[in-house]
Amino acid sequence: LGADITVSEPVIIPEGKTVTLDLNGKTLTIAAKDATVVDLKNYGKMNLINGKIAAGNAEASRRCIYNYGEMVIDGVEFVQTYDQKGAAINNEGKLTINNATVNAVYYSVWCSGADSETVINGGTFTTTNNVELRDTWAYAVLAQNGAKLTINGGAFTGNHGVIAAYGANSFVTVNGGAFNCTATYTGNSDWVFYTEDATIRYDE
Repeated sequence: LGADITVSEPVIIPEGKTVTLDLNGKTLTIAAKDATVVDLKNYGKMNLINGKIAAGNAEASRRCIYNYGEMVIDGVEFVQTYDQKGAAINNEGKLTINNATVNAVYYSVWCSGADSETVINGGTFTTTNNVELRDTWAYAVLAQNGAKLTINGGAFTGNHGVIAAYGANSFVTVNGGAFNCTATYTGNSDWVFYTEDATIRYDE
């Protein structure tokens, strides 16, 4: 990028393409004009580096990126603001996240499906959703429907919960990190780690 830009239509990297997007210290803002969902979708191979992606506060721009292919993220900041659904980073493919900074109201990272493999190497991941105010909830990082997630350090903060795994064959391996649940509302959903028919393995 040569300057900060705003996109109001989906940006799609098709299967078979290899792309590096150098944000060059600039900000790419996702802003939907209507009900058409707008985000950055990758079906190919993509490197995303050096800058910031911000999602707008609307259902149609509820997430920053959606990966179905292979993606590596290096040193990128993400901001997600819609508080009813969505995530800063959605992954149903192969994804490596190196030293990202993620500030989300809803999910920071959402991983789903048997083809979903996510590796987080350091960084900061914060989710602020407050179920008492918004009648909804979200963990900082979720693996579901057979997804595999490996966490190699980093700082993770959630208000409803921090790391969660749902569904048969979903597997999370935690190799260190700092995990904090702020739980500023009342209720029984203030787990740091939560599993339901899935596995979380913690090796400090």
